[in-house]
Amino acid sequence: MIKLTIFGHSLTLSGLKKSLPLAELHNKRLISAEIGAYGDIDTSRSHLNVHLLNSEPLSYPEAVKKHLVLAGLDLDHFSYKKKNRGFAVEFLFTVTAGHQCNFLSLYKDALQWLQSYYPECPIVHAVIHFDEGTPHMHVILVPLLNGRLQADKIKGYKGKSLARNKALFDVLDKKYGLTFPKFLKGHEKKVGAEMAL
Repeated sequence: MIKLTIFGHSLTLSGLKKSLPLAELHNKRLISAEIGAYGDIDTSRSHLNVHLLNSEPLSYPEAVKKHLVLAGLDLDHFSYKKKNRGFAVEFLFTVTAGHQCNFLSLYKDALQWLQSYYPECPIVHAVIHFDEGTPHMHVILVPLLNGRLQADKIKGYKGKSLARNKALFDVLDKKYGLTFPKFLKGHEKKVGAEMAL
């Protein structure tokens, strides 16, 4: 089974875990502990990484704040001062290990799909990493929904994540040879179990 899966998590403005600055350091290959003998990054292949959208010269936090201000949000409001407030969502797109295809084309199509799936949400940065085991794409998205900052609603939980993965599969399956697991219920499950025996 060959899947293209999207994993999402909220990012805070600062901090040592799941924060915009930390995501930026990883995505732009600025964390030395991840490189070489102790990390998974092969710097001899880092020149193959492709930035599809770039926030420069702004940092991730600056670019996100800029989009929020343009959306008319008052970032001085107390609700935006919470330490654990999600200001962005990072989506990681990755295929099943070992699958071969035109990854540049796959991830460009996936990015285009994401922009249409969340039309209200600006994308700050998108990069395809070819210097780790399996080529994958990181996308930093500003989670605006109905003019409000809604990181948890955009990220979603199990049901929403499954629906998002299925919607992406429906667009890209034939072009890239992807498959999607089908979970059997009721009579289909009974028949499937009998066939397996």
